[in-house]
Amino acid sequence: MRLSLKRSAWLWMVLVLLLAVLPGGRRINSLTFTRDETWTLMTAGARNYGPYTLSQVLEVQQRLAPDQAFGWDLLINRQGAVAGWNTVSVRAWSFFFGLLALAMVYRAGRHMFGQQTGVGACLLLLGSSLFIQYFHISRAFTPVVFFSSLLLFAYWRVAIGGRPHDRLGQASLLAGGIGLLYSHYFGALLIPALGLFHLLFVRKDRRWWLTSLLFLLILLAALPELTVLHRGVEHNVSRYAASRPGMDVAETLERLAFALTNGIIRWPGRLDTVLLLFLPLAMLTLTRTRSRHAASLSPAWFLGFTALVFFLLVMGVNHFVPVLMTTRIRYLLALWPPLALLTAAGIAQLAGGGQQRVADWLLAGLVVSGIAVQLVTPYYLPHDYHEKSIVHLADQALMKSAQPDDFLILSREALPSDKLNRDYYLHVWEFPREVITGEADLGLLDQMALPHSRFWVLAPERDGDIEQRVQEALRFCRRPVDRGDLVLTLYARSDADCA
Repeated sequence: MRLSLKRSAWLWMVLVLLLAVLPGGRRINSLTFTRDETWTLMTAGARNYGPYTLSQVLEVQQRLAPDQAFGWDLLINRQGAVAGWNTVSVRAWSFFFGLLALAMVYRAGRHMFGQQTGVGACLLLLGSSLFIQYFHISRAFTPVVFFSSLLLFAYWRVAIGGRPHDRLGQASLLAGGIGLLYSHYFGALLIPALGLFHLLFVRKDRRWWLTSLLFLLILLAALPELTVLHRGVEHNVSRYAASRPGMDVAETLERLAFALTNGIIRWPGRLDTVLLLFLPLAMLTLTRTRSRHAASLSPAWFLGFTALVFFLLVMGVNHFVPVLMTTRIRYLLALWPPLALLTAAGIAQLAGGGQQRVADWLLAGLVVSGIAVQLVTPYYLPHDYHEKSIVHLADQALMKSAQPDDFLILSREALPSDKLNRDYYLHVWEFPREVITGEADLGLLDQMALPHSRFWVLAPERDGDIEQRVQEALRFCRRPVDRGDLVLTLYARSDADCA
């Protein structure tokens, strides 16, 4: 794909952002909240768990999830207070940050390498099924990708490749560093990796000292987060020290290659140790891109060195706090921007060297494979587990139409199988109710329903045992939710009660 027409680069970016809406936005209301999202809702004070003030969110978060950075919980707390707590409003920020991440990667690629690399890096991110997954999951991982992109781009502008007094770049560097620290602890390791590059390879002039001052300001702004970091470390050490479920370096490299290539590369487990050769080979390759003059540092050397040091820092932390499991490769999403930029730059160089057809097929293969995974599976199941429940649709219908004295009859099979998710919905549904688990419970319906005139039946199918029992005494009103595996039906004692 030749992207050499400079005047049309913005059209490519509009196309990429529109394409991102298809896999990223169309599933924002497709499945109920995941287990981790439910934890966020509880700590943020969703519905009758709150409302919480910001200080109360911090208190609850440190009690329920001390190993998580609290910036996301605070953001969701304010979002829920303003826009409500349904799946669309709670996930809106993830979608928004995902689009911003694509735009920022384009800006970084254009500034460091050229427009062709910027658009190519955006296409690679668009084709990453792991990244796109978090467009419609309310977690802090699209902010991690955005803030890491912003941090790398702003640092390059402020310390190396931009104007000496770039006020916007300086503000962006502060925003990127602070945002990353408050989004995710593992993602924040990109900051010391960047600091090491700054210390070793950048010329020590007035510009260097000004950038160092900005790093100090980032650290000072993050003190509220850093002061509670030790609680998260203690929590995870006590939780995982005995079992040590974290991956080693070779296994992490195997899972990373699997995620980056959308499952194309499946390295045999018995050969994992061979992957350890990748690290010295990567460093040797990067040294070839390094300029001998500090005043003309190569962007490839900058991105490659920072990404490699970040990976090593993550592995070092994971050795002492072993939380990086096979299902948590998302903790490495801060690597996606630099790796996308390096890959796109390599493809652009391949095209410039007379291998345009090879470059086109390589880029197309990576992008199409990711989009195919996104369209075939509801979530990126190879890397995480997300329950295939749509009970949120029943919740939305109840919040819209149910009355305070309505009675809920809930089939156990229609509720989420995960206990935390199930307990969340049972907690926020403040209606008289009964969960039916078998024939014995069906006999209790007559006694429980006496004071009520309207009855909502939540079942996994039409005309099951529960509905048949209810239909003997009540009138059918309507079915707000009628899906293959979830049915919500309203019954009443009279036609007037159906209104």
